Amino acid sequence: MDIWHFIERDHANIAYLIHEMPAALPGADVLRSRSRLLADLIDELDRHAKALSGSLYPVLRRDPGTERLIADLAAEEAEFMRALRRLQRQRTDSRGWLDRFADATYAVDRWLHRHRHELVPAARARLFGPDLDRTGDAFIRARRRLLNERGSGFPGHLRKAGAVVALTSAVALLIWRLGAADRHRGAGQPVPAKRADGAAPQPPRERGEDLRERQERLLDEAIEETFPASDPIAPSRITR
Repeated sequence: MDIWHFIERDHANIAYLIHEMPAALPGADVLRSRSRLLADLIDELDRHAKALSGSLYPVLRRDPGTERLIADLAAEEAEFMRALRRLQRQRTDSRGWLDRFADATYAVDRWLHRHRHELVPAARARLFGPDLDRTGDAFIRARRRLLNERGSGFPGHLRKAGAVVALTSAVALLIWRLGAADRHRGAGQPVPAKRADGAAPQPPRERGEDLRERQERLLDEAIEETFPASDPIAPSRITR
């Protein structure tokens, strides 16, 4: 993939976050909240702008034909980023918040339009061969460094959703195991040794084994089989 593909992908990510905002909910404690989407949008815009500043902008700033364009784009970016950060300090359920968001993101749309119709054509006309490869490598390195610094390439609302799904799956798997063991014991049959994942079944609780330790051990194993980065919870269903 070349630099043009990465730029288009960034634009698509930004447009998606803007498009999702009207359907998001006010308040910080909901999964798909306005505040979380706004934070993700600001992060995505910041990564994209810094990746451009470390790759295309220096090359085009040295060219008299594109020097003014780069200055204009940088000024527009600074202006809408200030507007978006002001929105972060306001209550997302306050009157007129969505209207102010629409005003700020109109400037974002205009900035992206200038990228597609001015920045990219100008860069394509000036960059070829090794110069284009070096610029593309610089863009990718800058973006990867920013992602590593912030810990993840996934938006916050998607990371939260992944954690919820993983925890639900882990608890469901744990309950299913315990229920299956209870049914077989009740019927006077041994617990089958084969499971869907090919691992050995959990042994029955040993005499003198601490219940709390057993709860934590079984939940840890269930979580590892679904999503290793999930946060643990207390499995009150384990009672023996």
